Amino acid sequence: MLTADFFWKLFEATGSITAYLLYKHYRTVKAIMN
Repeated sequence: MLTADFFWKLFEATGSITAYLLYKHYRTVKAIMN
Protein backbone atom coordinates (compact mmCIF):
# COMPACT_ATOMS: atom_id res chain seq x y z
CA MET A 1 0.00 0.00 0.00
CA LEU A 2 1.25 3.45 -0.85
CA THR A 3 1.94 5.74 2.06
CA ALA A 4 2.50 9.44 2.63
CA ASP A 5 6.21 8.69 3.20
CA PHE A 6 6.47 7.15 -0.26
CA PHE A 7 5.01 10.25 -1.90
CA TRP A 8 7.23 12.55 0.18
CA LYS A 9 10.34 10.68 -0.96
CA LEU A 10 9.09 10.78 -4.54
CA PHE A 11 8.50 14.54 -4.21
CA GLU A 12 12.01 15.07 -2.78
CA ALA A 13 13.56 13.04 -5.58
CA THR A 14 11.58 14.52 -8.47
CA GLY A 15 10.12 17.82 -7.31
CA SER A 16 6.79 16.60 -8.67
CA ILE A 17 3.86 18.76 -7.60
CA THR A 18 1.58 15.75 -8.11
CA ALA A 19 3.64 13.71 -5.66
CA TYR A 20 3.41 16.55 -3.13
CA LEU A 21 -0.36 16.83 -3.52
CA LEU A 22 -0.74 13.06 -3.10
CA TYR A 23 1.47 13.27 0.01
CA LYS A 24 -0.81 15.95 1.48
CA HIS A 25 -3.88 13.87 0.59
CA TYR A 26 -2.57 10.75 2.31
CA ARG A 27 -1.55 12.73 5.40
CA THR A 28 -5.04 14.23 5.61
CA VAL A 29 -6.70 10.83 5.22
CA LYS A 30 -4.41 9.34 7.87
CA ALA A 31 -5.21 12.19 10.28
CA ILE A 32 -8.95 11.71 9.77
CA MET A 33 -8.70 7.95 10.28
CA ASN A 34 -6.89 8.35 13.63
